[in-house]
Amino acid sequence: MPDIVVPTLIAKSVLLEEDCVRILDRRLFPFREEFVVCRTYEDVAIAIEEMVTQSAGPFFAASAGLVLAARLAETGASASGRLALMEAAAARLIKTRSTNNNIRDVITYLMGIAREDVATRGFASRLETAMREAWAERRARSRRLGEFAATLVEEGDTILTHCWAESSLIETLAASLRVGKRFQVVCTETRPYLQGSRLTAHSVAEMGIDCHGHHRQHGGLCDGSRQDLAAHDGR
Repeated sequence: MPDIVVPTLIAKSVLLEEDCVRILDRRLFPFREEFVVCRTYEDVAIAIEEMVTQSAGPFFAASAGLVLAARLAETGASASGRLALMEAAAARLIKTRSTNNNIRDVITYLMGIAREDVATRGFASRLETAMREAWAERRARSRRLGEFAATLVEEGDTILTHCWAESSLIETLAASLRVGKRFQVVCTETRPYLQGSRLTAHSVAEMGIDCHGHHRQHGGLCDGSRQDLAAHDGR
């Protein structure tokens, strides 16, 4: 089975460390690989609001931000004070993008654990464990989806993508590569963040897949060009 490269956007999207959360700045990537360092849940909230991370990125960022809040809350003397801080952090993180169900769902899940455990010593560490389990489960779901979707990919196909579909796309491509299929990808564009030409095309190229557009590494088509491409190719 061939080794499949994990794209930077998947491997380094959000990193929880001992004293901070590091978020890969998608506003700059791939032209520059820089991280926004967040030392508080408020820093994380601002980063989400300022579009440092998009798509599934806020799921990882917000849940890591809640762990930062738990670490701070754990220094408090009273259980009621700890819980009040956690409730405030949860509300703030959910508010960053009120229509993003990924944020709401993971924060709601983690807060269910926090409310039961906030009075005991070491609850921040246990919340981090729950967060990492939630991350692993999300990635496992994407891998399962990719395995099923890859059965639709045939040898020599051209796959037309739109915007940046995160791990659902990457796992589909990876599963196809693992069974030896050869194919190419055309990335269509989205505005104003140009996620098709920057994020999708770069990630596909990192995996060693032939990616078509204006440039092999950063090519793309704008939103309205997909039908023209299909008509030109007779498909």
